[in-house]
Amino acid sequence: MQDDFENTVRLNPSKTFTPKPVQRRDVFMQIKGPGAPQTIVIERGEHIIGRSTEADLRFLSSRVSRKHAKLFTKSNDTYCIDLDSHNGLLLNGIQVHSVALRDGDTLQIGDIVLIYHQGVQWASM
Repeated sequence: MQDDFENTVRLNPSKTFTPKPVQRRDVFMQIKGPGAPQTIVIERGEHIIGRSTEADLRFLSSRVSRKHAKLFTKSNDTYCIDLDSHNGLLLNGIQVHSVALRDGDTLQIGDIVLIYHQGVQWASM
């Protein structure tokens, strides 16, 4: 009986292709305002949104306050709190002071319009 695997190439497991792990990341898709369109990956932790050079998420717009809002993650949720900005925050067209963001929400900061996407797949580098 002939070996069916006679001409099979055997690979060294240490040299085979190993797929990179996929991470789920929260992102903002900026659809309006200076700098649009762009995708902004939201890192875990606290971030200041504003036009100040000290802001973590900086938007160069006169309608965005220097320190407009604070974005932070707690457990698996992402929250946004207005920092007594001049133009406030709009969530899906309604003015809010603080909000827990959900997938597909539209957040407006001055003339910047962002769509929040939760758990987008990103291949790690």
